[in-house]
This record gives sequence, structure tokens and C-alpha cells, in this order.
Amino acid sequence: MMSRWRLLDSDLVDGPTSAALDEAILEARAADLVPNTLHFYRRKPPAVSIGYFQLVNEVVDIEFCREHGIDIVRRISGGGAIYTDERCLEYAVAVNVGYPGISDDVQKTFETICRGLVYALEWLGVEASYKPTNDVLAGGRKISGNAQARRKGVVLQHGTLLVDADFEAMYATLKAVREAGVRLEERLTTVKAELEREVSVEEAKEALRYGFAKALGMELYEGELTGWEKARVRELVNKHKSVAWVFRR
Repeated sequence: MMSRWRLLDSDLVDGPTSAALDEAILEARAADLVPNTLHFYRRKPPAVSIGYFQLVNEVVDIEFCREHGIDIVRRISGGGAIYTDERCLEYAVAVNVGYPGISDDVQKTFETICRGLVYALEWLGVEASYKPTNDVLAGGRKISGNAQARRKGVVLQHGTLLVDADFEAMYATLKAVREAGVRLEERLTTVKAELEREVSVEEAKEALRYGFAKALGMELYEGELTGWEKARVRELVNKHKSVAWVFRR
């Protein structure tokens, strides 16, 4: 029997709100207030999201972000800094440990959930593969990066699907990438580039719905945030906007 999961679609949100949503959904699932959940969103204005353990000054061009209205947010998960805008579809999965394929084994859990991205890309016509620990590749280049946080027996895994990308803006904002002399076009790719055609956000969402349903054995129903989650998001937005959180050492 397929497990029923809630599907949330926030569509376009700013950086602090996206981070607050992910955290609130994780907390709600950990408190058993909501079912396992798949969440979609995109960021507008663009944002640089840094990993929990990173230092902003080391990895982000802060002045460029300020001059161009780019949000800087700190995730509750680990990993490296990424630049995202409305051309990048982002997802979050909040699921209890013990669900099939979801365990205390971080690597195996990454593999289970990332399989949903592989299936989604294949549905679109893109040949893709999972690369441990947390990447999905197409044509040997990264098309999705993913990260995890865990609380009270619940996994939050969130990540990106590069439907399209502004590599110039990405290069300009990611100070560590620029200083390392990395050529992003050689390491990253997009759905648009792989298919050589425009791909709508709705098409990408449909692909992810299919992919995650296949990977996780889920039946999705369209849901909405609970009153508890909405109130918690309002509280957490202040945290994710604060200098103390974003620039913490």
C-alpha cells in the first residue's frame, strides 16, 4: 500500500522565508503534528545559501550580494554555499527514520531520497546518476546538490534541481569558487542544457512528483501549512534574517 504524503508548494519565496519553512516543517514532523511531507519552492530574490558550519566572509562576496539585492541565508543543514534563483527548483523532504529506506545511516538515506531526483530526470529525458555522498549528476556534471538535518528521529533533506542557471551571478556571489578559479560550466549543468530546450517549472515539478513517488513509495495529496507551522514560520523568519544567525562564528 502506498503511503500518503502531504505535498506543499510555496512557489516563490525569499531566502529567510524558505529557510524558516524548511525548519518549521521539520519541527512539525518531529513533533508528529503533520505527516511526511514533500515541499517545493523557488527563491526570489536570488539567494546564497551557506551550510551550517560555514563562515559567510570566507565563502560569499557580501558586497556584491548587497549591491544586487541577493539574500544571504544560513541553512540548518551542512554542506557548501550555493547560489539559487527562480530558475532553480528546490525541494525538501521531511520524513521519519524507520520509513522504508530512511535510517540512521546518512549515506543510505541520501541514496534513497536522491533516487527520486534520478527518476525525475529520467522522466524528463535526462540520463542521470547518484554520486555519493549527496550529488546527482547528468553527463558527468552536477545537476543537483543535497543536504540533510536531523531532529528527534526525523530527517530533513533538501536540495536543488538546476532547471536553468545564471552561472555569471553564481560565480560573482560565491567568493570561494571565484578565488579557487573554478569554471562552473565545467562542473555544473542544467535540465535546459541537457535537453537543449526550455523546461517550465511546472514540468520540473511534475517530474519531481513522479520521481519522489517512485523512490519513496508515496501517494501525494495537495496540502497546506497548519496553523502551528504558519506561526512557527513567522517566528523563524526573524531568526533567519538576523545578523547573529547568518554571520555567526
